Amino acid sequence: MLRKVKKDFKMALKRGGGSIIGAEIDVWRPTANDWELVGRFIFSDAVQSTETINATLPSGAYSCVFQGFVTESINGRYDFDFSVAGKSTFISDGNVDTTPAKNDKQVFKDQFVLEVS
Repeated sequence: MLRKVKKDFKMALKRGGGSIIGAEIDVWRPTANDWELVGRFIFSDAVQSTETINATLPSGAYSCVFQGFVTESINGRYDFDFSVAGKSTFISDGNVDTTPAKNDKQVFKDQFVLEVS
């Protein structure tokens, strides 16, 4: 998936349900022999139904790794929508309450390409 943005842009995580939801986005740039981590954006304020981060990156193409974390709380229901520059990028909903344990968890992982102009 490709997302095109200007140098200054916003990322947002909308949350719903009865679980604790967070996310991390690692931003990587290829080098001649490896990858260089150039940014990390963390959505950790689970109290906010919508959390927004103002991001700035130099022009270029980046590979971004999205990791979403859901932990059962009052119930296992969750609903999240991660967006880049107002465009939904990863959406999921469901129920992580799959065992008798009190704190069932699920991790979502995916990648997208970010083109900054």
